[in-house]
Amino acid sequence: MKIKTYACAGTYLVVVEDSTSNKTYNCECALSAVPQTHPLAKMNYFGASKTTVAIECISIDGKRDALTVTSASPRLSWSCSNPDSVRKWKQISYEVQLKTVGDVHSRHLEGDNSVVVPWPFEPLVWGGELRIRCLGQAGSDEPSVTAWYPWTKIKCTLLRPTNEFVAHPYYQARFITPVTQDTNANPLRPIRFRKEFCCHNMYVHPPMLYITSCGIYTVYINGICNGDHEMAPGWSSYEHRHAVQTLYIPTKVLNPDRNVVEIEVAEGWWAGNLGWANQRSFWGQQLAVLARLSLLYNQGNDYADIVTDETWECYPSPIISSGIYAGEVYDARLENDQWYKASDAETVDTAPWAPVKILEKSMSNLQASNAPPVRVTEKLAPVEKLHSPLGKTILDFGQNLVGKVHIPKLD
Repeated sequence: MKIKTYACAGTYLVVVEDSTSNKTYNCECALSAVPQTHPLAKMNYFGASKTTVAIECISIDGKRDALTVTSASPRLSWSCSNPDSVRKWKQISYEVQLKTVGDVHSRHLEGDNSVVVPWPFEPLVWGGELRIRCLGQAGSDEPSVTAWYPWTKIKCTLLRPTNEFVAHPYYQARFITPVTQDTNANPLRPIRFRKEFCCHNMYVHPPMLYITSCGIYTVYINGICNGDHEMAPGWSSYEHRHAVQTLYIPTKVLNPDRNVVEIEVAEGWWAGNLGWANQRSFWGQQLAVLARLSLLYNQGNDYADIVTDETWECYPSPIISSGIYAGEVYDARLENDQWYKASDAETVDTAPWAPVKILEKSMSNLQASNAPPVRVTEKLAPVEKLHSPLGKTILDFGQNLVGKVHIPKLD
């Protein structure tokens, strides 16, 4: 058994390497807690100074954005800035910390590798937060340490079958579609799906939503749009792979009792116009959604799943049509403000919700999305307001662009 001690930035790190079990145990204590007569106070391997070198970014299994992992033991990579003042600075060791439910794990490892570094912890179960710092040296200077890179969330999605809890979370969920749907309409009218559920506020981890659709979707929780994804889950060649996304649900949008999850689905690439020949319904004629909302309670010992099945409801969206090329037609007169509210005794019999059915579709090609989502990158105001001879209002944005019109209110 080897014991190493390091002093760094106001703390001591004690590393115990057990050759029998091939495990490493770490602990930290404040310098102020160590008596000056103690041997630890005389050891200063790290050096007390912090370097101006900083970790610029990290990636997990090659992803820098939306860190959703498909492996229970993802590989880590990071890169450091290299100011002129410390041009010769070189990493000589690094420390990784993982914050999970009720615990923080720490590993200190020797070496200068910072690309596809093997996962230093036990396989992931639910997810967590990770941060990294590095020790380095510039020439013959004293070793110096970077600041911690901020905590980065890791989302577990379709983990491999070694993990029974989160492995293939769609085995219980099914694709659902309206019982009655005019599949010959051109274009298909978007559909709103909804499900009421109860929960309490003793979460130990933010709820996670695993979701995909036959079409493109937007998720709402109690009427609040979740996330900043546009045209989700993005383009896919559906006969080969069906992209699945994992979203965190902020606990602040959930009520302590009754809630409603709503998913609006439009035709997108699945059934909309595609290609120069104006082809339609290239992959299917029915709009559908597949989802599982997982809630973790009681220090991780209890969990609840809300999955898409025949208990969900639906109704036509006030968006009459929504096409990638033709844009949207929205009729505000058809809006129903009850669609995101839990039913009560007065509305349960008058609500316009219609039943859904299971869409028999193979789930063998479901794959976690490995591409960054489409997001709004800039907001532009019109540069000129015009009126056509027919009395139409034309907004000129002064440039070619790809986007959608945002109308916060109507006078």
